[in-house]
Amino acid sequence: RNHHLRSLKDSERRFRVLFHASPDAIFLADLESGEILDINPSATTLLGQQRERIIGSHYLQLHLFRTDDELSRLFSDYVRQITANEPEVIRAKRLVRPDGRIIWVDISARLLNLNNRITILGILHPTTPAPRVI
Repeated sequence: RNHHLRSLKDSERRFRVLFHASPDAIFLADLESGEILDINPSATTLLGQQRERIIGSHYLQLHLFRTDDELSRLFSDYVRQITANEPEVIRAKRLVRPDGRIIWVDISARLLNLNNRITILGILHPTTPAPRVI
């Protein structure tokens, strides 16, 4: 029993270190409500917002896309893909930070069951704009 508890604590510690040290922005959001449950330091840097402002807010409240409809459509399509176990990376998506700065990211996500709550693990990797096809 002690070995099991020690192993569990070690696993949690490793996850915490990876989560906080990742150079990619990581988000955990409740699938049903859209509430952002946790983010790592790279997410606050990428978005230019304080952790306290982001945690507990609905993903639409971040206003990262030109329109909330664009984000809702993207989110709905993505949720459909990951619930069908067909996750894919969305390449070179344009986001707009609250300070107006444009950033480009690749987005990937997975569904997790955390404490009987279906949660989206979202990862945003900074990238450059996709080349235009002429």
